Amino acid sequence: MFFSMNRVKFLFLGMMVLSFVLVGCGKDDPVKPVSYVEDGFYVVGEATAVADLFAENAELALMAAGINEADQFDEDNTPKPLRTGMYEKYVALEGGKSFSLMQKAGTKETQYGATLTKVNLADEEGHSVNEQPAIEIYKGTLTENGTLQVTESGLYHVIVDVQLNTVIIAPVEWGVRGAMNSWGFTPFPKPTFNKTTMTYTLTNVQVAVPASAPGGFKFAYGSGWKIELDDESQVRVSTNLGNGLIDGKKVNVKPLKETDLLPGGGDIEIARGIWKIELTWTLAKGAIKDSYTARMPEHTDLPMTYPENLYMIGNDFGSWDWESDGIVDMVPVNGTEGAFWCINYFTADNGFKWCAVKDWDGDFANLAESIGFEPKDGNAWVPEDGLYLVYIDMAAGKIAIEPAKVFGKGDCFGGWDADPLPFTLNADGKTMSITTTASNNLRMYAAFTGIDWWKMEFNIFDGKIVYRGNGGDQPPVPVDAGKIVTLDFKAGTGTIE
Repeated sequence: MFFSMNRVKFLFLGMMVLSFVLVGCGKDDPVKPVSYVEDGFYVVGEATAVADLFAENAELALMAAGINEADQFDEDNTPKPLRTGMYEKYVALEGGKSFSLMQKAGTKETQYGATLTKVNLADEEGHSVNEQPAIEIYKGTLTENGTLQVTESGLYHVIVDVQLNTVIIAPVEWGVRGAMNSWGFTPFPKPTFNKTTMTYTLTNVQVAVPASAPGGFKFAYGSGWKIELDDESQVRVSTNLGNGLIDGKKVNVKPLKETDLLPGGGDIEIARGIWKIELTWTLAKGAIKDSYTARMPEHTDLPMTYPENLYMIGNDFGSWDWESDGIVDMVPVNGTEGAFWCINYFTADNGFKWCAVKDWDGDFANLAESIGFEPKDGNAWVPEDGLYLVYIDMAAGKIAIEPAKVFGKGDCFGGWDADPLPFTLNADGKTMSITTTASNNLRMYAAFTGIDWWKMEFNIFDGKIVYRGNGGDQPPVPVDAGKIVTLDFKAGTGTIE
């Protein structure tokens, strides 16, 4: 076979090019291929389900662009832009094995690691601080060409902030917070470890809100709402999942849909009953919402029953000790099942809550409708120091706290046809007084809108305030005109002088 001169030249040039390639690709200087995944940050390595950016499933390792929880919503609830350089991902990590954070930018791929130290976010008593999860996290400074490692296998929340040069790896113990536990925390049992999907399941979840007033809840981990990335609390990431955004607006309560779970979303609606709740994590590309689905597949009715007693406990009321005499016995509203009231002195810096037994079984700090106070961190808080009336209607799912109003009624105060006379709050801010206008039997009551006066009546017997509760008329207490009646609800005492 004969070759033309042009073919010989072409063959010669081809051999020269090949020789240059072989020389340039010696064993000490291999050509590094370029992966074809999109730009962004990835979590890859032996500890994960994605070995590297060249793996067949590499796109599943892509992190989500992060939103600064401290900056998330404007006043009109419109979401603010994503935070530049923040990324996050929920990923299953195998303990004792390494992984890396890979940044892909065009043809450039940069590997990051960090020297991690453990930081405890809880206080000395194991409680949440600044609404952060009460857990121990890993925290470090991003370094090029490094790796990372955790000691225990499980689901982790990996957070990167390039502006702060910080990486955080938080162990995730999912649970629920809401109507089923007074916005406390009920953890899911730990699922079997799997690098691609895990389902968390809670059974027999009792939600005792009134049938007419659905409650709400969220998924959260470590009994917290967010993690602070900086010392000034100006950069935070959500550690909870709630209902998402509709037409760019934050939704407070609406029925659960599988596509609705978003970090920092609104409350998930849940009705009265006994529920099975499932939360499934799946390794997925990008957005956090794509990694989570939730179901409430089983529900049974919960009979409507109300306790015979209700107690109030707090810093001011027994110092959180159920054995203390300072615990407040709430007074039944006469003839109104599930309704209770009390008057007492509260300080704004001290939290409190209620329970039907003198124990932490079923304690609560709010119901579906909470008026005049703030439920926060599982407790209730008044806006300022003062003498308040607490009215709780469990059938209506309502708690109202308002400045106390007490009146004298009947023949001691101008007769039964006259308007009730109000007690005056004394200068100490803790006691109330009134002066009788005629000699007759003393009658007094606490006032709450819509409630008949005799349903919240009381009187003074042997220097003690005694409440009518569900009983009939109390024995008569005769007094003379011009007597000063003084009530100290904190001490439970009264004087007629």
